[in-house]
Amino acid sequence: MFQLIMAVVLYPSLAIIFFLLRDATRPKKNLILEVTLPYEGQRDEEVLALCKSFRRVLLAVFLALTAAMAPLFFLPSMGLFMTGILLWLDLAIICPYVVFAFWRGKLMKLKAARGWRADGGQRLADLTVAARPVKRLSPLWFLPPLAASAVPVVASAAALSRSPDEVWMLAVYLVDLALIPLFFAFHRIIYRQASEAVDRDTDLTQALTQARRYQWSRFWLAAAWLTGAFNLGIWLLRDSALGFLVVTLVYCGVLLALCLATELAARRAQEALTRSTGQDYYVDTDDNWLWGLLYYNPNDSHLMINNRTGMGTSMNLARPAGMALAVLSGLIMAAMPLVGVWVLSLESTPVTLALEGEALVARHVGTEYAIPLEDIASAELVDTLEDPRRVAGTAMDNALTGRFQVAGERCTLCLDPQSPPFLRVVLTSGEVYYLGDRDPGLTQALLAALSP
Repeated sequence: MFQLIMAVVLYPSLAIIFFLLRDATRPKKNLILEVTLPYEGQRDEEVLALCKSFRRVLLAVFLALTAAMAPLFFLPSMGLFMTGILLWLDLAIICPYVVFAFWRGKLMKLKAARGWRADGGQRLADLTVAARPVKRLSPLWFLPPLAASAVPVVASAAALSRSPDEVWMLAVYLVDLALIPLFFAFHRIIYRQASEAVDRDTDLTQALTQARRYQWSRFWLAAAWLTGAFNLGIWLLRDSALGFLVVTLVYCGVLLALCLATELAARRAQEALTRSTGQDYYVDTDDNWLWGLLYYNPNDSHLMINNRTGMGTSMNLARPAGMALAVLSGLIMAAMPLVGVWVLSLESTPVTLALEGEALVARHVGTEYAIPLEDIASAELVDTLEDPRRVAGTAMDNALTGRFQVAGERCTLCLDPQSPPFLRVVLTSGEVYYLGDRDPGLTQALLAALSP
């Protein structure tokens, strides 16, 4: 089930990249494959043939990567699956863009050979457009989702004194609450970005700029309301693992669908508004876009810049902060498969339990519980765990560690569920632990050592 969920969550990344890159062959704002072309160039037979070959190769890469996911389900361990699926995700992100960059380079060479290069001029219509009044969405629209998201935070904080492990859920609620003002900030940033100039027509520039702002405003407001509902939902279903999972999957799915719908709506508007442009003067900033993907312009003071098509934004790599963020993003991508290596270490390392000095110590890969003997009120052996449900921690075939509910009772686990019996330890404070060792005989011997 976990493997299926991972596949369902990650596979759309490949599908979305494929369809958006394929869409780049349709002219928008005088761009095909992120190359600026005049009106006649957008309909040139050689350009159209190049786009056709690009779509054919991109489809082949898409199908190959789709097929490459299937063998991952037959790997013998979760650690190997995680390593494989995260390596696959890196390839699913990188390979289509390598194809795009290569074909974009071929189109750039064709553009140079045909003499289709134009002067830049992104700021041409900015002053005129900037002087026009801008109608912004009222901040009050963000208050209801903020209030809804604050309810779980207040309730969880109030329950913290009665249930210390509530701190884990409180952290989740706080993150969701913080997202809503962040979404409002993103909503405001769009009004500071440069205008969408493609030629000397300031009315067209205004229309393109308004189309982007409208889509951005709608998306960030919808994301705020969706997040408020999500935070409220996981709080109401906090005692149901299935309910929590369903609400989370619905939230991620709807947010992804909303993001994609907004992107496609912006692209359709850009395509419709610029269908006849490029016949006289046209803005050409191709030299500022490395491989058509990365923005580098030392003369632009902006850190964030609008992508030339769609709704996305890019970082200006000519700014130190932009380069630092790009390097960090690359390192995170490169490090993703290491999560699988970590899972492999969890699978291969057994849970241990031992008496060390005056403490009972349970360990498993970075997790250690040291219980002073003087704090133990009682200890007994149990052969089974009744309906264990994870609250926060690790749940694997060979290791359960962290905060769990067992038979409705909040407790801490550090044991191998395949190696009963387990030691149920109750502290003088009332806190409950279930502990075990890979060697059942050692667990039984430890109970004898703890008994008076």
